[in-house]
Amino acid sequence: MNVYNPYVNEDKAAPSYDGSTTRFAVFKPYLDEVNQFIDNQQSRGYEMADIYTAFNGPNHDQDPGDKGYIFLDGLHPNDTGHRVIAEHFRSLGYDPLQ
Repeated sequence: MNVYNPYVNEDKAAPSYDGSTTRFAVFKPYLDEVNQFIDNQQSRGYEMADIYTAFNGPNHDQDPGDKGYIFLDGLHPNDTGHRVIAEHFRSLGYDPLQ
């Protein structure tokens, strides 16, 4: 499973530390790099649930809170978000817990 960004709206609204851009513009390339590393592990036979795209959209610039996927703490998935994650794992062949 790769990593989603729960703070897209906040990061887009906040200036970077030097004020030249937004925190989103600074942070996104790092998250993209981490997720690319995770994605590359598929070539080693590991399967990967693409939660980054599911939560943040195809360009990884959508806030998962706007989709109703984030709990009130602003970070963790809520029941709907967990259902989306579970569906992705199920599509990889994992069975639901009994």
